[in-house]
Amino acid sequence: MTQSQRSALFWVFLTLFVGIVVVSLLVALRVGPFSDATPAFQDLAVATVVGGLVGAVLTTYRVAFSGGRDLFITLDFEGTPGQNIDLVPQGDYEIWDQKKARVGRTGHLLAQFGQGGWSCRLPDHVGRDDSVRSVFHDRSGQRWEVRYFSPLFNEQPVVRRQ
Repeated sequence: MTQSQRSALFWVFLTLFVGIVVVSLLVALRVGPFSDATPAFQDLAVATVVGGLVGAVLTTYRVAFSGGRDLFITLDFEGTPGQNIDLVPQGDYEIWDQKKARVGRTGHLLAQFGQGGWSCRLPDHVGRDDSVRSVFHDRSGQRWEVRYFSPLFNEQPVVRRQ
């Protein structure tokens, strides 16, 4: 999923959530077109608001602290179709350690060519808040680099380095 799709979904769900909360509060307070709401309907509106808030808190917790997820990135080679890049599948990565202001963990990545072009899976220990940089080479010796990026963004531009 691209960042623009993720942003669109965020705003759609946020708008729906806010709309449901506002309408439920209007019903609970018997305001506007809901001034003749029955007590049973008011109780349902209060339960809807409480349920929505509990759902939002649980979802936020799950997204923020869940583990065991697969993080994949798609490599975009400066607009060059992936089939035109004869990439050596093994590349290297490094994670920037914010606390120590230096490179933390390093390791190897394995790129694969598939229907959407070149992609690679990040190791399990890479966190959602990490900054990752990766380097690949093609068979002609050209170096390709993905500058520091957040693993939450699926598609990453790859730039040619000399």
